[in-house]
Amino acid sequence: MGTLTFPGLATGIDTNEIIEQLMAVESRQLARYKVDLEELDEKLTALESIQDASVALQEAAEALSDKDSLIAFTSSSTDDGVVGVSASDDAEAGSHTIIVNQLATSETWIQDDSDFSYTSSLVGEGTFLYSYNYQEIKITTSSTTTLEDFVDLINNDEDNPGVTASLLYQGKKYHLVLTGTETGEDYQISINDTSTEVWKADTALTEDAENADLETELTDLDQWSGFLNGDESITISGTDHNGNAIEPDYTLDITSSTTIDNLIDEINSYFDGVAYAQLKNGKISLTDMTSGTSDLSITLTYNDTDGSGSFSLPTMAVSTEGGATTSNLASMASSTFVQTQDAQNAEIQVDGYTPTATAEVQTITPDSTPSAGTFTLTYNGTTTAAIAYDATATEIQDAINAISGSTGLGNVTVSGTMTGGSIEVTFSTADGNVRPLTVDVSSLTGTSSATVAETERGSNEEWITRNSNTISDAISGITLNLQDVNDLDDSNEPIAVTITVSRDTDSVSEKVESFVSNYNALISLLEEYTEYDNELETMGILSNDVAVSLIETQLKTMLQALATGFTSDDDYQEASDIGIDFDAEGYLELDSSVFTSAIEDNYMSVINLLSATAAGKTDSETIKFSASSELYTEPGTYEVEVEVDAGGNITSAKIRVDGETSYRSMEISDNMISGTMAFDDNGDSIYPENGLFLEVDTSTAGTFTTTVTIREGIFTSLNEILKGISETDGTLDVSITTMEQRLDDLDEDIDDEDARLDAKEESLIQKYARLEAILSDLQNQLSSVSAVL
Repeated sequence: MGTLTFPGLATGIDTNEIIEQLMAVESRQLARYKVDLEELDEKLTALESIQDASVALQEAAEALSDKDSLIAFTSSSTDDGVVGVSASDDAEAGSHTIIVNQLATSETWIQDDSDFSYTSSLVGEGTFLYSYNYQEIKITTSSTTTLEDFVDLINNDEDNPGVTASLLYQGKKYHLVLTGTETGEDYQISINDTSTEVWKADTALTEDAENADLETELTDLDQWSGFLNGDESITISGTDHNGNAIEPDYTLDITSSTTIDNLIDEINSYFDGVAYAQLKNGKISLTDMTSGTSDLSITLTYNDTDGSGSFSLPTMAVSTEGGATTSNLASMASSTFVQTQDAQNAEIQVDGYTPTATAEVQTITPDSTPSAGTFTLTYNGTTTAAIAYDATATEIQDAINAISGSTGLGNVTVSGTMTGGSIEVTFSTADGNVRPLTVDVSSLTGTSSATVAETERGSNEEWITRNSNTISDAISGITLNLQDVNDLDDSNEPIAVTITVSRDTDSVSEKVESFVSNYNALISLLEEYTEYDNELETMGILSNDVAVSLIETQLKTMLQALATGFTSDDDYQEASDIGIDFDAEGYLELDSSVFTSAIEDNYMSVINLLSATAAGKTDSETIKFSASSELYTEPGTYEVEVEVDAGGNITSAKIRVDGETSYRSMEISDNMISGTMAFDDNGDSIYPENGLFLEVDTSTAGTFTTTVTIREGIFTSLNEILKGISETDGTLDVSITTMEQRLDDLDEDIDDEDARLDAKEESLIQKYARLEAILSDLQNQLSSVSAVL
């Protein structure tokens, strides 16, 4: 305000007092603004407190609406030093006994015969070949390569598949050490004299133009088009290292869930230790298990009788020629290395179970009956003595058993003869699944070829074997961490370790208690800000905010109502059934004894009541629930009617929400029926059954009806309501935004009023200053006149 003041001494009038009284009158509007501002600030603070409490409650509800996270387990082991255990959401409660026969180990080879006295000794010029994890690596040296350089060439090779090279100084010599970084039989090291044959696909399998992985389903590949009709398959055929046809061909049926991993598994089953298939950068590769010149081959053929689908399978061709490259680095010859640790798998037994051993049977069939000469049989590189064309079954059997000592086989039994049309070789049950025999008929007269077919596959899986000491796929949902083999009892028998998996009911109870606590905190705030205060005899500052006042009603209604889609057939239908109820003052409370009893008696029923999402069921054996959409299918009860004709065709399918008087047609596809997937211009479902799929047994003609219930858990529903209250653009956010805008507008009004009052005061000061000046002049004039008179 202005600084010029006249105390009225000249005139005897106190102008300052007059101005202050006038300005007090003028400032009444500003005072009202400031009172409003203080009230709005209090309301905004109250709204923000309610929003914070609502967010906390929504987070607590969300924790109870996530079914996967609610289904949790605790696990324990009677001997963590032998087997540690952890459980995922996919586990099942129970106990298992575990025996660890051996741990998985990595492989190590050491150069036993070394001529290297110094790390700077030269290794010479040449090529060194080694393989690891079915990948062969070539190391090329020059005349100046030292032993230390050679180690670096291996370790720094960007194609190194997982072998670490190091040096061991012993006996005044440096010895090269090659160690695998992974455990298990798949990670063996071999030092090769000549290159190993590898076949590789000419193109990669892709999904959306990106290299596919093992989990990719075949029908999701870019190479696939059309639709499945049920007769699509892939035939696997090929020859072994010696060029013998592997029979019979394998056929993999293609379904909607068939993956690349399934195809790779079938290829490996077909070659059965002769070669090993992998997927690398989307390309299928096949590596011979024997190095050197090879007649290995593989062909993949797609079959489709009616042409409903199309699959552009890659062409397999030689990528690395077997025997084309020779390892000629004399100082690192394969004969100078010894294996000091074998790559072995972990072996365990679960619950004392050992499958019944079965014997493998292989049948050798000549293309025509021989009339003279001899033939030989080879197993794993070891060949029998020449066998006469007309040898008896016993003579053939003796010839094979004569080589069993060097092949690791048990005794075989033989029936049939070459001249009789086929030879059937039955291996020992102790041998399990074995490699195929190969037959050489080049010295027979009258026979140009013979096939070897695995007519019965052997199995001798006394132990569950895995590459790693961490085993997560033996018992569903349980990971075993192997630390040691079991201790032995007085009878030298292993003492089994017991692992126990229990449902983690405590964590569910804690989440419910958290919700109850946060709910009561929110209700306390709502009562403080919206209800009548008897002591102050005033209404709460948000009592006129309808949206805020309705929050408690919304939540309480949901917590007291039957859960959507739950019926008398369900064990629990509402919150009070499991001990979540209201006290006399309207606050939520948890009866721990009721809740504990419920969750221990029927764990999944409690979980479903809390968090079911798009969970459906029917009351008919003919019409079964298949699936529903979390996004589109509305929870509730539906009535369905289906007509099936004598030919097993669905001629009519209708649906209506329980309580509606008319049906709507459903979509029909073979024996599946579904709700019409239609949307309005806003992208919202037109029909509540959108995304609902039912499967119909069409083996019997007639008209069938069923009631379908789509269940939604209490906290699944509450979570959505609380999101609508607490999140951005939600009920509270809109109220807060409105309040903030009112505060901004009021601040502007106050600023404007301040400016007006400043101007008004300045105007009054100037006005009374002029009055003072005029009166002073008049007084001076009167004084002058008085002096003259």
